[in-house]
Amino acid sequence: MAFTEIDGVVRSNAEITLPESREFRGAWVLSGDVVTIDMDKAREIKAEKIMRKALDRVKIAEEQSLKKAIKGEDSTAEEDEIAKFKIKPKASSVALLSNATTPEELSLITEEDLF
Repeated sequence: MAFTEIDGVVRSNAEITLPESREFRGAWVLSGDVVTIDMDKAREIKAEKIMRKALDRVKIAEEQSLKKAIKGEDSTAEEDEIAKFKIKPKASSVALLSNATTPEELSLITEEDLF
């Protein structure tokens, strides 16, 4: 038998209704026998994931740019990638996060949408 712990409360999975996705597991809230998703927490989780992906892309592009520079090759594409993610996200794009009303809408937003 599987169990789920939410905010210190352990319940059998057979007794509760769980969300289809575990993507926003850190935002789960137990409401009676149904696990719902706190959208404010889910937005924070999504923003953190997007930030990590953007930083990962910058790191990879910086490494590739340096390798190409050492070889005397053109690194314009990598430099463009670095510049793209080093600027602040577009305000209109950030609204995508704050305006998402369901976890499904939130799941569709990527780092490409924000930068």
